[in-house]
Amino acid sequence: MIVAAGRVLVVLLGLLAVLAVAGPARAHVGGGAAGSDFDGALRSVSPDLPGVTVRVLEFGDQLEVVNRTGTELEVPGYSGEPYLRIGPDGVWRNELSPATWLNLDRYGRTPVPDDVDVDAAPRWEQVSTQPMYAWHDHRTHWMTEGLLPPVVAADPSRAHTVSEWTVPMTYGGTDVVVAGELTWSPPPPAWLVWPVYVLLL
Repeated sequence: MIVAAGRVLVVLLGLLAVLAVAGPARAHVGGGAAGSDFDGALRSVSPDLPGVTVRVLEFGDQLEVVNRTGTELEVPGYSGEPYLRIGPDGVWRNELSPATWLNLDRYGRTPVPDDVDVDAAPRWEQVSTQPMYAWHDHRTHWMTEGLLPPVVAADPSRAHTVSEWTVPMTYGGTDVVVAGELTWSPPPPAWLVWPVYVLLL
């Protein structure tokens, strides 16, 4: 019994040591990763589209569209070229849109193939049979890895609105604007976090 209690104590001490190395400030990972100080919020979809749901996921890192209507919704790429079609027959993605490749990675680091051309006729590939899709839309999050936005770097102790963004879409020929914002909140002070660690121990 004593040996078992000793093992539990060792595990708890090890956990506390890991938390001590991480530190309270590092419990929030900058750059928009999971646990980030960044957060994204959807503000409006105009006009309103009954049956279409738009969400911001992963602290603003991804945009998700669910279209359960019988009308196709189109999302253009960054140069206005055809990028996504989301509708009753699933999701189709244009292989010749640079967004197809740039959006595969959080920071847009995926190489764009040489034959990709925004002016070329779309080459559609079905990527889902369900009318829903989530992608890294680089308009919705902070893109510079390892650096804070200037407004945050100037005063990291306060909450800030980093950007207000819009993503255009088309629904059955009608122009749609999805609007939101990216915010930043400072990590909790050490005096709030350490008592929790002590109580856990």
